[in-house]
Amino acid sequence: MRAFAWAIAWGLGVVVLWPPADLARSLEGASRVACVWTPWVALVGLPGGRARSRTWPLALGLALPLVALAGWIDHEGGLSRSRLEADFACGAVLLALLGEAQHLAARGGVRAYGWIWLGVLAVVPTLAVALAWGDGGRLEPEGLPGRLFRFSPLGTMWSAVRPGEAAAGLIAGLRQPGVSAAVGLLAIGAWLGVRGRGGAA
Repeated sequence: MRAFAWAIAWGLGVVVLWPPADLARSLEGASRVACVWTPWVALVGLPGGRARSRTWPLALGLALPLVALAGWIDHEGGLSRSRLEADFACGAVLLALLGEAQHLAARGGVRAYGWIWLGVLAVVPTLAVALAWGDGGRLEPEGLPGRLFRFSPLGTMWSAVRPGEAAAGLIAGLRQPGVSAAVGLLAIGAWLGVRGRGGAA
């Protein structure tokens, strides 16, 4: 089941690289590197199971070709090299940290890890977007919603997609069928990943 979750993350990356027309317009000026990293960051730290070996290096290896191609597309689209390097490093570090945390928690039997993962990866950014909803969807860096959003690894990656417009882009994007379907696939991948790891326990 974990392999299926990886396949979903890889497939979403392919969609970002070769998007349909509506999605392509919404990606203009955005960091596709950050877009590609986001599902991998979401899925690599899935709780559950007993990790006999680290799985995040495999996830990193599968993601890197897509990230490299996304970087080339972003560079051709006019994004600065410094921004691309920052987005690349941010995604790689978050993937490694979350993957290692999952491995250590599974090996040590830390049951609280699942609740921590759910809170940091899902509840915190959702709360931040809800707080920002009444403010035009903007997450000001110094405001409470902005700080909450960046506290989550997913919030950090999404903020890198289009800095200053993270919540607005997310809210608007969820109204598009393609983006909603991608979020649904990501949720299915997370569920299957948890089931697969739980079954391996």
